[in-house]
Amino acid sequence: RMKGCPWPWSPALGCIDWDCEYIRTADYFSHVWSPYAIPHAIELMHRYHGRSRMYSVEFFTAWKYRLVDFADQDSVNNERMKLLCSDCFEDEQLRADVIDVENLKKKTCRKLRTFLFGSCSDESKRVTCTDYDFWLLIFSSMGTTDPNLANDPYHCNLGYSWSPNRKERKMLYKLKAKEGDEDDDDFCCDPDEPFDEYYPDGCSWLKHRVMEITDSLGPVSKHYRAPTVQDAIGWTEEWQEEQDERGH
Repeated sequence: RMKGCPWPWSPALGCIDWDCEYIRTADYFSHVWSPYAIPHAIELMHRYHGRSRMYSVEFFTAWKYRLVDFADQDSVNNERMKLLCSDCFEDEQLRADVIDVENLKKKTCRKLRTFLFGSCSDESKRVTCTDYDFWLLIFSSMGTTDPNLANDPYHCNLGYSWSPNRKERKMLYKLKAKEGDEDDDDFCCDPDEPFDEYYPDGCSWLKHRVMEITDSLGPVSKHYRAPTVQDAIGWTEEWQEEQDERGH
């Protein structure tokens, strides 16, 4: 902290634990300040935890925020952090992603933009940034600087990433070859790229959500498939049979 100033400088690491060259646990704090003569800032926190064992993995990551109005002492002192989004493994052996994006939505974007810029109008976006770039600013300010929103520095994987399977690749290839005609069931070849060489990029759950709420989904990402329990590394038919027997 600066002498005589009760507000902390940022960004800052609250704590960090290492497992060889990998980060095991880290808390990262920062702020995004209004670029105008508005006494507002968004306080941000990003938490990551990942620890691999022989047959299980501990994993949790979350991003939080709070709005700080320096003209309102109650806001400075008492406003609580709100969850923006998160992903975790509730069952460390199953390793199924449990994703929470309930608060990562258009309404939150409008609220944060208005708080920082004084407006969320189209004119404001023209002189500041698009909604998509705004979210990249928010997440990169919390240490998530990967433009694909899939990894943090030092091998910190942020959870589920969708990659089209063979069935999805075939559907996407047909759409690409047919230039988007989904009504024709006949499989069509793209003369510029054989099917066996067609591997379109998928996206992480976080990038998909950001693209979704900013109307930025592309021809491939709009077919994103959210994770199911069958996608979990630890899922087996035997595990499913046990769950069925228990009535889960």
